[in-house]
Amino acid sequence: MLGGVIFAVVLLVVFPVLVIMSGPPVAAIIGWLLKDDAERRAGDSVWADLNT
Repeated sequence: MLGGVIFAVVLLVVFPVLVIMSGPPVAAIIGWLLKDDAERRAGDSVWADLNT
């Protein structure tokens, strides 16, 4: 019985907090990688000068 209560608390409290807290770092890493990729692919484009 106690194991079920602990499991429910972990699923309802701990897991959502971990998911919410891991979102911003993952978004920052993905954004950095995509920006780096875009700069490498179109670094010599005329549009790159307008972006600064």
